[in-house]
Amino acid sequence: MAIIANGQLLLEGAPAEALESLKGKIWSKVVATDDELRALEANFSLISTHLAAGLHEVRIYAESSPGEGFLPVASSLEDVYFLNLAWHAQN
Repeated sequence: MAIIANGQLLLEGAPAEALESLKGKIWSKVVATDDELRALEANFSLISTHLAAGLHEVRIYAESSPGEGFLPVASSLEDVYFLNLAWHAQN
């Protein structure tokens, strides 16, 4: 597998290895308000957000539990992709 953005190779390797590298580092939380969502965006590395029943479900990358209400979730290839894009954009 390879992730390429703007002509740059961001990641190359086996999908299983990429998923294993994120094991225990992906967290999910459902937030009820846009204000809470903005606060999370300001304080954490958000990987993705989507609406579920009118509420925002956020997925973040963190080495350990980011706090109350966050649940550990299995990493997905979507997490690998979006996290690598975010890291690339920061550097």
